[in-house]
Amino acid sequence: MFCKSAILTACLFLQAHVVAGDLESCLTKFEQGKGLLTVPEEDPCLVMIRHRELARNETLWNRVYEIIRSDQASIAIRAQLLMIASEQADREIALKLVSLLRDFASELDASGPLRNTVDGGDQRLNRKAVLLGSALRGCVEHFQKALNDQTPLLELLKILATTRVTHGWGYPARRAIAANPAPLEVRRAYAVQLIAHDQHNMVISDTLLELLAPSVFPELRKLVRESNDPDSFHFGAASALAHFGDEEILDDLEARRPVFRARHANMEGALLRLIWTIKIQHPPRELLKYIVSDEDRLRVGLRIWAVRRATALQVPKAEIRNAILKFIERRRAQYKSTRGLVGLKKISQDLGVLNSEDLPDVPDLISSPDD
Repeated sequence: MFCKSAILTACLFLQAHVVAGDLESCLTKFEQGKGLLTVPEEDPCLVMIRHRELARNETLWNRVYEIIRSDQASIAIRAQLLMIASEQADREIALKLVSLLRDFASELDASGPLRNTVDGGDQRLNRKAVLLGSALRGCVEHFQKALNDQTPLLELLKILATTRVTHGWGYPARRAIAANPAPLEVRRAYAVQLIAHDQHNMVISDTLLELLAPSVFPELRKLVRESNDPDSFHFGAASALAHFGDEEILDDLEARRPVFRARHANMEGALLRLIWTIKIQHPPRELLKYIVSDEDRLRVGLRIWAVRRATALQVPKAEIRNAILKFIERRRAQYKSTRGLVGLKKISQDLGVLNSEDLPDVPDLISSPDD
């Protein structure tokens, strides 16, 4: 019996040393930059690392961290190790990874738009961009769970949402901020910061608008009133306030019309659109008149906005439904296709305005349009 036990112990000891040797070989290979352009998740080396608890193995974690940050290692390996580390992250690991990614993001943001070149510096930045994209897609939820204070993660997401590097990060970064477990007041403050950062943008995403409340309107009004110059006027703040029908900036917009008109008719036109957006919400039933009208050549886009605002302003849903059906009847008289009505149908149903039996000839949309 003793012999069998001794043999088993020896076998396990030998097996452990073999595994340790294999793991060391893998880490060395990764550190030296050896690896395929693509690495499957079931790669034996990655499987070994995944089965170790990084939070309880400081030596292994430090090796993995250095590989993630190393420009010598394969980008495919770095991305896979980043995913594994985020999945196993405790607070300390999450903070260290988020800090590293924030450094990457700040460096990329300072460099401007990415270029596809063979230049070594550009290639190094492109690899960091790949890691940031991977983190945005697959690591954020893990970081949220590991962190008690979400500020470091929110700061990273703010950079990704505002960077000039690529437009592809803006939408998922804004969504991640909105869905973050931080208190609503904190997320609302970040929404204001994102709007403040993009002064020329007149199309504020629904993700940000849904975070706003009257408590932040004074801050946005201040941005609107800071400049009379068309080049530095804060169209972003004005657009956010106009969305909510904020009458307090009407005089500010009207006062700037002559200066904007002198620059270009389109500049004044932008102000006129903001003024219209505010006035059409007072009283809220004015929105119904717009929905059924032939303004904007019966285009659907602004009518979807009008339906959303009428619902938010508590116009009776039966009245909104009647307005939508009248609009569609008028539109069908001019346009045969129902393609443009798909989004209107979906959103109106989601808001509880249209019934599931309404507009059977208009195709269903699986999900609401992205912002």
